[in-house]
Amino acid sequence: MRAGREISFYENMIKYSLDMICSIDRNGCFVYVSDACHSILGYAREEMEGHYYLEYIQQVEQERVRQVAEDTLAGYETTSFECSCLHKDGYLVPVLWAMVWSEDDGVAFCTGRDITEQTRAKEKLREKEDLHSAFIEHGSDMLALFDEQGTYLYNSGATLRDLGYEPESLIGRNAFEYAHPDDTHALMQNHALLLSEAGKVVKQNFRYRSATGEWRWIEATCNNQLHNPHVKALITNSRDITESRNYEQKIIESEQQFKALFDNNPEVVIIENLQGVILDINYAGELLVGLRKEDIVGQHLANFLNPEAAGICLKYLQLASEGQTLQFDVEMVHNQEMLILSITKIPVIVEGKVIKVHSVIRDITALTQSHRIVREQAKKLNTILGSIKDAFCILDKNWIYTYTNSEFEKLLGVYQRDMIGENIWDHMPGGTNSVYYQHYSYAMESGKTVSFEVYSPELKLWLHLKAFPSEEGLLIYFNDITDKVEVRQKLEKLSLVASKTTNGIIITDVDGVAEWVNEGFTNLTGYTFAETVGVKVRSLIHGEETDQRIAATIEEKRRQGVPCTEEILIYNKAGEKRWVLLDCSPVRDDAGNITRSILIQTDITDKVKSQKELEKLSLVASNTTNGVIITDPERRIEWVNKGFVTLTGYSLEDAKGKRPSELLHNPRATTNEFELVKDQMLRGEPVAFEKLNSRKNGEEIWLSMQVNPIFDDQGKLIQYITTQTDITALKKSELELSELTKDLYRHNRDLQQFTYIVSHNLRAPVANILGLTNMLAKLDRTTNVYDKTLDNLIVSTQRLDYILKDLNEILSIRDNKLTLEKEKVDLKSKWQQVIDSLREPLQACGGEITLDIKDGTSVNGNSAYLYSIFYNLLSNAIKYRAAERPLQIGVKLYGSTKLGTFISLTDNGTGFDMKLAGNDMFKLYKRFHASAEGRGIGLFLTKTHLEAMGEISK
Repeated sequence: MRAGREISFYENMIKYSLDMICSIDRNGCFVYVSDACHSILGYAREEMEGHYYLEYIQQVEQERVRQVAEDTLAGYETTSFECSCLHKDGYLVPVLWAMVWSEDDGVAFCTGRDITEQTRAKEKLREKEDLHSAFIEHGSDMLALFDEQGTYLYNSGATLRDLGYEPESLIGRNAFEYAHPDDTHALMQNHALLLSEAGKVVKQNFRYRSATGEWRWIEATCNNQLHNPHVKALITNSRDITESRNYEQKIIESEQQFKALFDNNPEVVIIENLQGVILDINYAGELLVGLRKEDIVGQHLANFLNPEAAGICLKYLQLASEGQTLQFDVEMVHNQEMLILSITKIPVIVEGKVIKVHSVIRDITALTQSHRIVREQAKKLNTILGSIKDAFCILDKNWIYTYTNSEFEKLLGVYQRDMIGENIWDHMPGGTNSVYYQHYSYAMESGKTVSFEVYSPELKLWLHLKAFPSEEGLLIYFNDITDKVEVRQKLEKLSLVASKTTNGIIITDVDGVAEWVNEGFTNLTGYTFAETVGVKVRSLIHGEETDQRIAATIEEKRRQGVPCTEEILIYNKAGEKRWVLLDCSPVRDDAGNITRSILIQTDITDKVKSQKELEKLSLVASNTTNGVIITDPERRIEWVNKGFVTLTGYSLEDAKGKRPSELLHNPRATTNEFELVKDQMLRGEPVAFEKLNSRKNGEEIWLSMQVNPIFDDQGKLIQYITTQTDITALKKSELELSELTKDLYRHNRDLQQFTYIVSHNLRAPVANILGLTNMLAKLDRTTNVYDKTLDNLIVSTQRLDYILKDLNEILSIRDNKLTLEKEKVDLKSKWQQVIDSLREPLQACGGEITLDIKDGTSVNGNSAYLYSIFYNLLSNAIKYRAAERPLQIGVKLYGSTKLGTFISLTDNGTGFDMKLAGNDMFKLYKRFHASAEGRGIGLFLTKTHLEAMGEISK
């Protein structure tokens, strides 16, 4: 019984022992394991018995444990060792093993004790000892002991070294000597508080003077251990927090800047997690979705998109989560309108891992529609150009062919494929020495349309050419006028047959008494010089059928000194009737008094006869829709047909005696067309030209005019017959085509520039931000490199913001161009508003401005755009002023009934080379002053505002 009780006792001792008791056979397999295996390693006995012991040993320790076990199994003495065993849940358990081999039983008996707590205690003790040693020897903080008065008893630490002091230099010195005067009072109060209670701890921040005299911010924690017999001092642990204070301030500023950029960004900005859940959204996003932020955040972005767009966004979110920056377009329906959105997904990478994704969403519906319109207009333009029956070509600014139509190929006998990209002067006979170059270069340089005729020996054709200048080059039309010129040349040959007649000239005194007559007068009237001088001429040549009313009018105007021209019937010495055109002009002395009169007689007898015959023919002329004008050699109107009345609104009574140029003058018309043919017409040659005229009611009308001279039997020019054809519709079509071409080129230029901004100006700061963000994630925040990189990130972010704002403003101006509201804007008042806005910088630089604009002068334009234009011009004058002289600015208004209102702004600033600037002067992001800051957008916006307003009328 006693033996049984002993066995039971040992069994219970093994069963309830906290140590794991086991036996291992020679093969290293567990034969027996006590129940403590479950509490120590998490295994049941059945899970360990029969298994190899090394399965439960950490792999890195298996070789060492195997060697110990083999020595024990070989019969050596009891072995004790520590190792880490694998718990069933996967973590390591430190175990102290005791192992002995029993030859009688053929097994090794092992006892394993969980020493986790002991191991942890040892590690903590060792860590504490190491930490204390490192803290004392290498710690970044300064450890110091002070007596009750604050005198240094002991000090050490890196902070002390960073302040430039050696430890022994401070021993015996009072700490308050090194404190900033502004902080001394607070330090003394805290010192008194510290001394008020044993074991009292006080924490405070203050400025401390370094060995170089620099004030550094120190964070100090003081503990009153004066009562402790082992210390008997005030223990102070201090560290330099100057950099962290500066860094914290920069972080606050950076966060505020990012928040301002995020909240106020005109584009929609969304922050998503990697599952597409919205973490934050800016105000622009709230407006787009139509919900408040709190109703949006926490929802999936796909909830606000149609299924197709949601699928696309999810696809690109997955790619962005892999670290790619992506841009794509999607379509969505919002408020029953189809929107096209451009989305850029930018991964936020921290320590090489994408933690979230920023999505920048921009509504490009209008831009996409603009591109579509441009393509449609280009297609329409190609259709229009292909339908034009005149030959024409387009040259760029470098004289390179950019387009020719099929009629051009037919007329000149060339192929389009051989001409496109070629220089015109390489194929033009005479090159730059030709008449073509003279006219084309004038049009290119002056910006004015030219029209001329020229004979081409190579083609054996007479050509009429019209060159329309634009910002991109020239649009040139060709017409074959060979038949027309041949007819005109035949008329010129016939004119050689005609002989000349001389006019009668009479000089009278103030009373109308003849002082001198020429031979032409004698030939016309039969009265000699002797018979006429001293006699009133009217008494000699007036007869029974002379119109006394006209005679009285001539005499009255002669006495008054008013020039006049009248037709009157006279009699020659033989009593024969003659019709003359009498032109009477006064001669005045220096005081303006009439001294004599000059009367010029032109024999128009044949003309009057012809006119009577023409009156018979007028029935025919009256039924034509073309206008017909008969003028005298001085181009004064004698007769017009009903077609002229219909075209112009002027009756014969309105027109008679006036020149067509006076009657139909349009202030917007240029004189180029007429000037080119004027000399030919004065030589009596037939001419043809086109001119912009005005109807009686003020409406504009384009007329094609053919002027043919009429000669008498002696070859003297007696009349001009002018036929007029209404070509207003054709001209409008040409002008619309020219404007359409200009718009197409302008849209193409803007599209290229916008693409350049997006691909270069916008991409550069985005790339910088991504690169700098990656760098920041890898840099130590306490280094200067980190701070500098953060500053560069802020600069790149600001630059991106500027570019986005610029693009938004430009697109806004373009989008509002067709709906822009105009009003009467008082120019002087608007300029005064701009001057008041800039008065402070103007006064700061000592500048003076002279405003020369009359009160009440106004134009019809957009008030905000005019303010922006004036503001940009004046601010540029201030910004780019010359340092060596006081700034002088002049603003002056010039008025012209023909050309409109001009505003001139002059200053004596630094200026720039306009020839060097060339066509870049009004382009986006073009700058010409390296000495002053700027973005190169002011002049571009000025030009864009002007183009958006179009014509500004008074």
